[in-house]
Amino acid sequence: MKNIFLSHSSSDKSFARRLGNVLRGKNFKVWIDEAEIKVGDSLIEKISEGIDSTDYLVVVLSKESCKSEWVKREVNIALTQEINQKKVKVLPCVIEECNIPPFLLDKKYADFKTNFVDGRSELLESLGVSLGDPTQIFLNQHIFYDLKNLNNGFDVNAIQYFNHEDFEIILSRIQQFGLGIYGIEPWQNGEFVGVKVHEDYYGDPFDPDWYWTAFEEFCEEGVKSHFSASYAIPEKVLINFIKEYNPSNF
Repeated sequence: MKNIFLSHSSSDKSFARRLGNVLRGKNFKVWIDEAEIKVGDSLIEKISEGIDSTDYLVVVLSKESCKSEWVKREVNIALTQEINQKKVKVLPCVIEECNIPPFLLDKKYADFKTNFVDGRSELLESLGVSLGDPTQIFLNQHIFYDLKNLNNGFDVNAIQYFNHEDFEIILSRIQQFGLGIYGIEPWQNGEFVGVKVHEDYYGDPFDPDWYWTAFEEFCEEGVKSHFSASYAIPEKVLINFIKEYNPSNF
């Protein structure tokens, strides 16, 4: 499991949480300050430790974050490591028109300015996420089987969509396997409806009450098709699955 440090301004917290849940659903361990820094911790020390222990720093670029000294400090630490290690570590995500810092101008960025889906696709591609990833294979074999994927190309292939009847079956299977859900994102009539994330409910992605409540709320709002989610698979479950699926990897 690779680690990602999500650098962002506090004003972009809702976007960062949404993106973080997508990445967790693709089996990345995501470092977000609100979850990792406790009362009494040294901010500089904890952030430095977080960046040191991650494989990538995904920086959310906005008008506010480009003015943030904390974000600049985080990016500079990661860029120094990138130079020393001679491998890409910093992945910019632009969410609105802003003055991109000079030290990031030579980097290709994931463009979220137009819509979240396009930016997400670009970022997942940069991270090497595909339908062949163990997480996706596990979901296909144990959760999505016999159900129709409604993604006809409007989103990256690694994101699958289902009508509300099939998604209800998915939630039942998730609960049966003891898995979890980080966030639910439905589309309807070609438009993004909204997102509900576990932090806004009970705080635990593995608590069935939260995702059943969120699903029922969407249904009450008239959402009937194109449900997608970021799925939480315990690391132990995934490791055991990988061993069984391809023992030669271990």
